[in-house]
Amino acid sequence: MDHNNCAERLPDQYLLAQLALNSTKALETIMIRHEARVYHYILRLVKEPQLAEEITQDVFIKIWENRHALSKLESLQAWFFTISRNRSINILRETASRHLREKAFVEILGQEEHTGPVDAETPPDDLLDLMSQFARQLPPKRQEIFLLKAEKGLTNEEIGAFLHISVNTVKNQLRKSYQTLREMMSEHAFLVLTAFLLTLS
Repeated sequence: MDHNNCAERLPDQYLLAQLALNSTKALETIMIRHEARVYHYILRLVKEPQLAEEITQDVFIKIWENRHALSKLESLQAWFFTISRNRSINILRETASRHLREKAFVEILGQEEHTGPVDAETPPDDLLDLMSQFARQLPPKRQEIFLLKAEKGLTNEEIGAFLHISVNTVKNQLRKSYQTLREMMSEHAFLVLTAFLLTLS
């Protein structure tokens, strides 16, 4: 009898129960069954094979770390989808945040060159802090759209495809975000951030 084939036919729920008992064999079987699907899903999000591999490894490390809490999980595939998506977005946000900081700094230097010294109360880090505080006050869906634009740098079409919503919905939600943003930020800070966001449209 081919034990590998038998293992691959075992239901996920059984493997999760064995995983909760610290079975590394169960983890190996789960990886054989799901790793390729998880990797290709993450790759569609991050667009970089090496980064996708690193995130995939993180996801399977996470399932081992949480093995005692997953024995009653109804859908392992759904769990993988959620964890992979969240981890990918977090990594992309961290990467995009660095680019945003650099872009905002360049924009401010340009303002200084043409109009004189920039107000010392709005350095790049403060602008990013203001944007972060602003985003936390938005409704969940609007916040997600705004952050995909501001931190991940997606176009309106890419956001619509990613969230399965129309481009018009994306535009309307962003317009409402910009209106709220304008009410919260100084004129200079608002102009710097919106100039950057509009380059992503």
